[in-house]
Amino acid sequence: MYHVKLLLKYTVKEQIFYEESILQVDAGSFDEAYQKAEIYVKQTMDNKRRNMYGDTVHCTVVDYLDCFQSDDCLLYTSPSPRD
Repeated sequence: MYHVKLLLKYTVKEQIFYEESILQVDAGSFDEAYQKAEIYVKQTMDNKRRNMYGDTVHCTVVDYLDCFQSDDCLLYTSPSPRD
């Protein structure tokens, strides 16, 4: 299992906002993970849409920042409330 971190740029009414997003990808190598992430983004990302106020929002991928491998184990569990 791999995770690919993306940097997204949103433009709304001449204002620019950036967001980091992490995609979980089932791949056999780093290169395959990047390729699958690029395909997923092309197939699912709507580059131009309207927000709830009727403004046009443009979204583009600025860069693929990082790729890291992880196993399927649970990485963090929140502590149980004490009695």
